[in-house]
Amino acid sequence: MKKLLKIFMLFLLIALPLSSKKVALAEEDMIPITGDYNDYDDYIDLDFDDLNFSDKINNSLTDENNAFATLLATIFGGFFLLFFITATLVSYIYYSLALQKIADKLGEKNSWYAWIPIFNIILFFRMGDQNPWLILIALIPGIGGIVLAVLSIIAMCNICEKRGYDKLLGLLSLIPIANFVLMGILAWGKDKVTTPESK
Repeated sequence: MKKLLKIFMLFLLIALPLSSKKVALAEEDMIPITGDYNDYDDYIDLDFDDLNFSDKINNSLTDENNAFATLLATIFGGFFLLFFITATLVSYIYYSLALQKIADKLGEKNSWYAWIPIFNIILFFRMGDQNPWLILIALIPGIGGIVLAVLSIIAMCNICEKRGYDKLLGLLSLIPIANFVLMGILAWGKDKVTTPESK
């Protein structure tokens, strides 16, 4: 779900400068509505012969203004894209490191699955005592993503309990920033592991 949101944000980042240029052109091409408004007191009597729309557009939007606006949009878009890519890469590395460390502390084999996109979900579900085949529920349109999100929260609660924390701490995964903090606590927090034998 997070990856889909990231792809959507990247699409918006690319499409937004293009759409704003089209809107500006559409506003320039607008033709005023003319008609006889003598019967209405709310309208002002306009003389359209005195208004020369083509001269106003040519005077207000020169080639230099367009080039400067394009340059600013390109610089801003480039910085935003660079920030977005950097933030995505840093969050992916942090999440993978934390997931691998949690898997090592819980004694899961193949903890390197944390670095591979689909396998990290399988590893997460295995650590949370969920069947890894449940990720196929995401293929169901509409409700599949919601069901997978609920199963992920249940898996996070189980992981919190296995690491010796309160099970309800897993509900912090609903809050985006708190999710990263929770992963850090589970990965690098205290080393007390609760097993069924110790209870």
